[in-house]
Amino acid sequence: MSDELELQETPAVEVDEVVETPAAEGESQEPPKEEGPFLPVNDRTTYRTREDAVRGFNEAANRIQQLSQWEKEAKQ
Repeated sequence: MSDELELQETPAVEVDEVVETPAAEGESQEPPKEEGPFLPVNDRTTYRTREDAVRGFNEAANRIQQLSQWEKEAKQ
């Protein structure tokens, strides 16, 4: 028995035409457009996308963590 694999050449496939399936009625080929903000928090803060919301919450959490140390020192 041989440990080597014998590769066989695969014949090339020719494509005559490209067939596109039309979208069903009411469906569009374009991605849906955003009609409004992703997450309105209050009058001053509105996130347009999910990524913006995640980034904003992470920045807020980091800032709160930084200021918590100052709050502990101020109480002492």
